[in-house]
Amino acid sequence: MKKLMAVLLAIISLCLCLTSCDPGETCFTDEYSIEGVIKIELLKYENPDQGDFMTWVIDQTDDLLDYDFSKETVLATLEGDSHAFFTELSQYEILHKYFTYDSPNGMCIKITYDDGKFAIINSDDDSFHGYIGMYNADGSVDSFCGCFYSRNFFVRLVENHFDFISTM
Repeated sequence: MKKLMAVLLAIISLCLCLTSCDPGETCFTDEYSIEGVIKIELLKYENPDQGDFMTWVIDQTDDLLDYDFSKETVLATLEGDSHAFFTELSQYEILHKYFTYDSPNGMCIKITYDDGKFAIINSDDDSFHGYIGMYNADGSVDSFCGCFYSRNFFVRLVENHFDFISTM
């Protein structure tokens, strides 16, 4: 009976440990303001040296890389009112502080503010991978938000708001 109780206690403890590592959820507009946005662009960020974190559990903010402006190519700019873009973006759940990469790579949405700061929204082909964070005007990391639950959220934003044809 003691053995059974010990095994049961170990299983319960393991379950508690595994579920306590859940990153939680947030949305872009809970983390970052939409006031002061002056430009929203779709760009390609060529970053072949993107690092992949082994685990997302611990805070890896100090290991995030600065933004390199020479790696970006603007593909399209959001024309007109950005209200519809932010309305849709605010509906998509983000895994809060889910560290998977040290920097963005590939197709990105760049949201630039009047103070020079900018947010980067990036998602790759895998679920639970991507990069959503804020940079200072000089490209240094300001903060990290997480990544989308699904790449489909990113694809829908691009398809619904940018005049750009891609084989994403």
